[in-house]
Amino acid sequence: MHKTNVLVFSDMAYRMKDNARMFFLVTIVSTVAICAMGGLMGYQETIHKQISDAYPFAYNYIQTTGDVGQAAYQTKIIEQVLKERGIRYDKLSVHLANFDSINGQSLNFIRLSEYTKLAKALDYPVLSLQGNEAATIWTMRNRPLPEREWSVKGTSITFNMKQTVGKPVTPPIVDEPLLIVQDEMLDSFGNPKEEHLLTAYDTDSADSTADTGEAIAQQLGYAQTSGFWFTSPAYLEEQMKRTYNLMLFVGLFVSCVFFVASGSFLYFRLFTDLNDDKQKYRSITKIGLTDKELEKVATLQMALLFFVPLAVALIHSSVALYALHNLLHSPVIHSAITVYSVFLVAQFLYFLLIRARYLKHLKQSAGFN
Repeated sequence: MHKTNVLVFSDMAYRMKDNARMFFLVTIVSTVAICAMGGLMGYQETIHKQISDAYPFAYNYIQTTGDVGQAAYQTKIIEQVLKERGIRYDKLSVHLANFDSINGQSLNFIRLSEYTKLAKALDYPVLSLQGNEAATIWTMRNRPLPEREWSVKGTSITFNMKQTVGKPVTPPIVDEPLLIVQDEMLDSFGNPKEEHLLTAYDTDSADSTADTGEAIAQQLGYAQTSGFWFTSPAYLEEQMKRTYNLMLFVGLFVSCVFFVASGSFLYFRLFTDLNDDKQKYRSITKIGLTDKELEKVATLQMALLFFVPLAVALIHSSVALYALHNLLHSPVIHSAITVYSVFLVAQFLYFLLIRARYLKHLKQSAGFN
C-alpha cells in the first residue's frame, strides 16, 4: 500500500482543490440535514421532560373564582371518571394567594403546611421555617432570584429568603417565584388580591394515562371556563406529540432530501470524471499497477471524498446541537448521537454501492475484467 501513497495523495490534492465548492455544498447540506433531525428528535425528549417537571401530579383542577358549587360539581366529574376506570388516587387541595408588594410587584404565596402536604406526596424534602423566614420555588436555573427580601403592601412584615426549592409542587398556575411562608404569617396579610384553589390527584405513574385525561376533559366539556380548568400532563403530552409527529415527518423528509442531494453531488462528480479516471488508470496499469492496488487507490480516494465533508458536517452540527442542549436543558446529545450513527451508516452503505459501480467501470477500462 505504501508504494501507492504518492499516487493517492497527489491525485487527492488536485481533487480537493478542483472540487472545493462541491465539498462546501456537501458539507453545508449534510449539516442542515443532521441539525434538522437532531433538533427535532431532541425536542421530542424535551416535551416529556418539560411537562413532567412542570406538572408533578397526574390530574389537576384549578379554580380561580368563588363559585364553590361549580368547583364541587366539576371535581365530582373528575373523581367519577377515575373511579370508573379503577384508578386509586389521593386528593390534595391547597390555596395559592396573590398579594402586592410595597414596590408594586405581584407576589404569590403558599402556606407551609400545604406545601408540606404536596412535598410529602412527591417525596420531596420537607422545609422548616422560623419567624419571618420564607422559602421560594424558583425553577429558572439560568436566571438569578430577583430579590432576597419582600414586604407585602399594607403590612409591616418583611420576610427573608432562607432557601430556594428547585422543583415545582404545583402546575404553572402563577408566575414564579412562589413563596412559602408560615401559615400564621400568610393569614396575617388579610384578604388576597386573587386566590387559586388547586385540587391535585396523586396516582401511580402507570395510572396516569392520556386516554383518562382525555375522557375527563371531554366530560367537563364546555363547563370549563376562564375561572375553572383541568390539566393532565399525560393528555397534554399526547396532544403536543400529535403536533410534533407532523413536524418530525416534515423534518425527516427534508433531511432525506438533503442527504440524497449531498450524495448526488458526489455521485455526479465522480462519474463526470470517470472518463479521465479510466484513461489515467489504463495508463498506470501498463507500468505495473495491479488489480488489488487499483482497488485500494480508488477506494481510499472515494472514501476521502465521501467522508471528509461528512466529518466536517458532524463537527459543525455538534456545535449547533450542543448550543441547543444548553438552551433547552434537555438530553439533545443522546438524540444527536443517534442521528450521527444513522447518517454514518447510511453514508457508508451509499459509499459501498457507488464504490462497486465505480470500480467495475475502472476495471473494465483497465482490462482486469
